[in-house]
Amino acid sequence: MTFAVSNSLRRWPRTWHIAGIALATSVVFAQASQDTTSQSPTPPRDSKQPPAFSAAGVQGSTSPSGYSTGISREEDSAVSEGVNTLRHELLAGYVSNWPEQSCSRESELLKATQANPQGYDANLSLGLFYLEHGEFSRSVLYLESARRLNPADNRNLHALALALVGDKKNHEAIDLLQAPSATSDQDAVLLRLLGLAYQLAGDEGQARDAYQRAIAVSPNDAGNLLSAGLGLIASGAPQQATELFSSATAKSPNDAKLWLGYGIGQDRIGRRSEAVRSLLRAIAIDRDLAPTYFFLAALADASPEFAKALRTHLAEFVVAHPSSAEAHYDYALALWLQGKKHFVDASNAEIESQLRIALAAESNLAKAHYLLGLVYSDAGDLPRAESELLQAIQLEPGNAEAHYRLAQDYNRDRNPQLAAAEMSQFLSLRGSGNPEEAIAAPNLQDAGGSLITQLTMASPCTRKP
Repeated sequence: MTFAVSNSLRRWPRTWHIAGIALATSVVFAQASQDTTSQSPTPPRDSKQPPAFSAAGVQGSTSPSGYSTGISREEDSAVSEGVNTLRHELLAGYVSNWPEQSCSRESELLKATQANPQGYDANLSLGLFYLEHGEFSRSVLYLESARRLNPADNRNLHALALALVGDKKNHEAIDLLQAPSATSDQDAVLLRLLGLAYQLAGDEGQARDAYQRAIAVSPNDAGNLLSAGLGLIASGAPQQATELFSSATAKSPNDAKLWLGYGIGQDRIGRRSEAVRSLLRAIAIDRDLAPTYFFLAALADASPEFAKALRTHLAEFVVAHPSSAEAHYDYALALWLQGKKHFVDASNAEIESQLRIALAAESNLAKAHYLLGLVYSDAGDLPRAESELLQAIQLEPGNAEAHYRLAQDYNRDRNPQLAAAEMSQFLSLRGSGNPEEAIAAPNLQDAGGSLITQLTMASPCTRKP
């Protein structure tokens, strides 16, 4: 039985705060013009000796993972901190002069609001604080107070709409934005927020219209084009988005984010090899644009022409981010996909090692448990396959593919009752029909939507009981 790679293996990585890359409008990226159509790896990040690469990845002599990282612990810490700033960049794309605030400021902001409950700035600041930390209901409370005090401030309007969407109050966000959008035709941020609210409310037609209006308002703003283009993809218009990114990259050939969007669009309309070219171009411009590596990993089996270059870039990213669960997962996924297509002779032990490292860094990474289950299943190790798939389901009960694969393994292991229960779960999630057809979903089917809908990683402040 052949198994098409499922959405579960291609979902957007949560720990990177990727939506920040997708939606930020104020980020400045490094500019370069290196062509990536060849299979040569990008130059080393610094003057240190770069790692050697084998056909399957990195050859190293230190650390349990087998990698010689070439960077200090302090440098690795700086990399991790840099990743965490992406959430702030996301919010800066929707709210001007975004005030990044640590949890230690909560008490001060609360006191200011209590001392002056009718103070606009006090309510706005506290609302923005809670929005940044993913506490949407609290954010809405204070941002609504600020709006009553100063209804003309678009900065607060944008933040309130974002908080309502985060709080799953999409129709309230639409009601809030509809009237201003009719009179503020030059507010691209407002129009993108309206598109997002319509999209999450299930009205794809209205969402596409709002995103198209946003594009027309700011046709030369790369951040606006990326966000609106991904919105079009998520709203069922990948062809329009791909045409938009084609034009945008021609005008701005050194913008890595636009090449990332172009690659996503190309993949969604079935141009997988061209998608790989676009993603490699994005890495040539900005090798630290983390989302690009996830998409490259998911396209690892697209073409033998780029197999080695793609694998090399993913291995380099692991070397630069040795403590990143996502980096190890992406590399393991690429090896697994390429092994299926015979692009590389990667052992199950090597793939398992990478996934174990990923899970050591992030034990609740459901997709790593899921892929481990597939690796063990392919090797005929049914007890361990079942254990990993069960852990994936515990972490992600809506993972239909995991239920399906577990049902298959239970059948092979002569447990028909358990198999029937898992198949029932699969069908309840996916509906009736041919399970193989249901699983064989288009590559990266949900990725564009995930980029748009994952507004911010909720990181509430810890409080004493």
